[in-house]
Amino acid sequence: MTDIGSAADANNDGGFHVIADFSTKFDALSDGEVLPLSMQIRVAGSNTMMGNPIDVAYDSETDAIYVSEVGNGKVLGFTNIGSGGNISPSFSKDLAGASSIYFSSDETDGQTGMASMTKTTNLYATSTADGNITVYDGSGSLINTIMSGATGAEGIYYSALQDILIQGARTPTAGLQYFDMFSTAGANTMADFTAAANSNLTSPREIAVYGNKVVVSDNVSGMLLVYSYSGSSFTLVNSFTPDFIDLTGTLRSVWGITFKGNDLLAVIDGPGSNQLAIYEDFLTANTTNGSISATKTIGISGIVRTHGIDYSEADDVLVMTNIGLAAGGALDGGIHVVQNFSALLANTANGGTIATSNQTIIQGTATLMNNPIDVAYDSKTKTVFVADVAQGAIYGYTNALTQGGNIAPSINNTLTAAASIYLYNN
Repeated sequence: MTDIGSAADANNDGGFHVIADFSTKFDALSDGEVLPLSMQIRVAGSNTMMGNPIDVAYDSETDAIYVSEVGNGKVLGFTNIGSGGNISPSFSKDLAGASSIYFSSDETDGQTGMASMTKTTNLYATSTADGNITVYDGSGSLINTIMSGATGAEGIYYSALQDILIQGARTPTAGLQYFDMFSTAGANTMADFTAAANSNLTSPREIAVYGNKVVVSDNVSGMLLVYSYSGSSFTLVNSFTPDFIDLTGTLRSVWGITFKGNDLLAVIDGPGSNQLAIYEDFLTANTTNGSISATKTIGISGIVRTHGIDYSEADDVLVMTNIGLAAGGALDGGIHVVQNFSALLANTANGGTIATSNQTIIQGTATLMNNPIDVAYDSKTKTVFVADVAQGAIYGYTNALTQGGNIAPSINNTLTAAASIYLYNN
């Protein structure tokens, strides 16, 4: 794949990425997950003569890559790529306005490769009552329960690509736990964690992952903490304090977070807050510790107070929870589903609100939702999963794009103090 860099720079900021064993890596990625740069080869730099490479072709017989470079008006060829970097092309021909390219050979013509056959959906859940990691399949059936050593946990993420699970521990010590080779852990056993991080964390609520970066929302400190992770350790990269002054002028804290591409969507927590903050290019635009400002803040009409959030790249769907009155015992919770979210976000001004007419809302006593604090969306079955901490349950609502109102959950699993959920879906 090519990287044109800045479209306005036609000189030397372009490049291309080579992904070996692509089918295996693709099958392991969850919907919306990012393939780390460490699993790719990148060719870029001034020696490559690439400024705006807009098409690419591969010759598997000679292991050569050809690029149409429209910015510099050339067709370029690269061989002996090795580990990549700032290498010079081995083939260069002038072609003004070079645009599309196709490579034909007896070996490659008609070879369509293999279709992805892996279709796994697993839901990973945590509890503030214990450190157990509970795993369900896409239909809500229990697969496994694994202990982590924490006595209370919130925030969870799993990568099949690297077979690791990351969990936010709230007690006895606030921090992150990193479990390697997670799929091999036996049922009802204690998983061995490879690494842990405790710096700056006081009360983690949610985890969002982009590449090898883990963003943690820490509710008590009101901070967004960014860590990098490897096979052996966590490293604190940045500590940010969002200026969460909501649309009423009240200072709020953080809770649910999720990535939409490389933009971070963050729930603004507090009574009466239905606000969502959007940080465009979150990891590259914010590099200095301290206060950061959202690119845009919008409201989601009908929400009394929100905690949980998820976004589906596949369906362009945003789902947020409505916890109602956090202290109340009434079944006043719900979920709000927003389709065509990208267009609605672009058309909603800073400080504006997405109307209920643009949402599918599931709420009412039949839903059994009291305090739904996390949510996950399955793009394959259009099912929304909910972790309800007050009810101590994991719920699932099918046909969530079209079926709203006061409906009963199609999945109802008991999980005491259910806190966070993550859907792995390939």
